[in-house]
Amino acid sequence: MSHQDVVPVVEGTEQDWTHPAFSGAVADSYIWGRGTLDTEVTFNGVLSVANYLIGQGFQPVCGFNYGAGKRERVEKAFWFGVKVASAVLLVTAVVGFVLSDRLIALFRQGDAEVIAIGSFALRCQCVTLPLVGWVIMNNMMFQTCGYTSPASLLAAARQGLFFIPAVMLLPLPLGLLGVQISQSVSDLLAFALAVYMYKKYEPRMWEMYKV
Repeated sequence: MSHQDVVPVVEGTEQDWTHPAFSGAVADSYIWGRGTLDTEVTFNGVLSVANYLIGQGFQPVCGFNYGAGKRERVEKAFWFGVKVASAVLLVTAVVGFVLSDRLIALFRQGDAEVIAIGSFALRCQCVTLPLVGWVIMNNMMFQTCGYTSPASLLAAARQGLFFIPAVMLLPLPLGLLGVQISQSVSDLLAFALAVYMYKKYEPRMWEMYKV
């Protein structure tokens, strides 16, 4: 499973590092530093698992009613799923934000620097976590209704399309901060993409039923 712990830098060995251990410096096509966010994306995925289950529960309802041309029922189920998913993630985000220090300390006790770095990254994730429900529900709807291109794009957005460039580019001007906020930036961009996709493709889904 995911973890956000790290082996500390032994006191007195700081000068032995090619780059400062927690700098997140980008050089020679690498991000240099001791890992404080080893599987951050996986941890974020675990937090979102309940919402994927909600989305999967939505898919049969969406598929049956879309096939029958029942737009009102599809929309009702979709917005119900968005509200429930967002509410679950909001509660999770609030708990994670408030208890971030304690949660990180569970994995790395007695190292204030590591706890501070991991705690800030977790809080950044929690700020944007409620937006993920919108992304998930749009992905599920497009997938079920046969719109594979927007569905695939949304599926890859948070942890690939936007996250990889963010975690590679943001440390260039921001250093460690760029690494810490990369998932949150990716979430914001994925949310914006989902809004665009919904406005563009949702009306098209029903054109085949127009007389």
